[in-house]
Amino acid sequence: MNPFKIHWDDECGVAALGRLLERRGMALVEAAPGDPHGRTMSWIVGELGTAQEHDSLGQDVWNIRYDASAEENGATRSLTMKSFPFHTDGSFEEPPPRYLAQYVVKEDRFGGGETLLVKAASVLRRLTAPTCEVLRSTRFRFRVPAEFDKGLPFRDVPILFGEGLMRYRREIIDDEAAGSARAALDELDAAIESVEPVRLRLRSGMILLLDNARFLHARTEVRDPERHLLRMRFSCNAPVMQDSKC
Repeated sequence: MNPFKIHWDDECGVAALGRLLERRGMALVEAAPGDPHGRTMSWIVGELGTAQEHDSLGQDVWNIRYDASAEENGATRSLTMKSFPFHTDGSFEEPPPRYLAQYVVKEDRFGGGETLLVKAASVLRRLTAPTCEVLRSTRFRFRVPAEFDKGLPFRDVPILFGEGLMRYRREIIDDEAAGSARAALDELDAAIESVEPVRLRLRSGMILLLDNARFLHARTEVRDPERHLLRMRFSCNAPVMQDSKC
């Protein structure tokens, strides 16, 4: 039995999801396929907390699917079929979105687009104390991708924050601005690569809920141009996370 998985007809519902997210940092929901607008995902997010907008247009549900024209225009990697290295979502936001929800409208029929997960805690254990201090005290320049523009071209923010929490996406960090801190970034990359990831092949109808500060995620190369996911970013309400009725 998968300790992260909940069948949506379970009696505990949202309360169980909130506790699972709090304890383990992730949850898998087996919902019904054939929901192209992600209504079940949106309802769950609304019960757990508050959705966060992706861009200046106010979109809180983001389509992740291949777009040939977008790729030609240098669009965000999620709209291509390329693999995506380990990162956290919205790393350029302040604060970054704490939780993610992804609903699989259409799975990759050819086995591509696997989700890979690495715990931030496992990465931090592999870093030296001086590197952790650099990552916590240095304000790295994160460039804001054009698709997620909200009026600021970049933010200068630390990579480590709170108790073992992380934001990261190396390809949008300005290496020139990082200067002498680049060695810490290289050590961080090596630590991430040394952790054996959890591999998930998400099927149509599944919803992944993830703590975006306690996990880094990546994906393998997409093989099916019709693969389609929906994503939401959100914060959780404390009463739901602390509910102990079930």
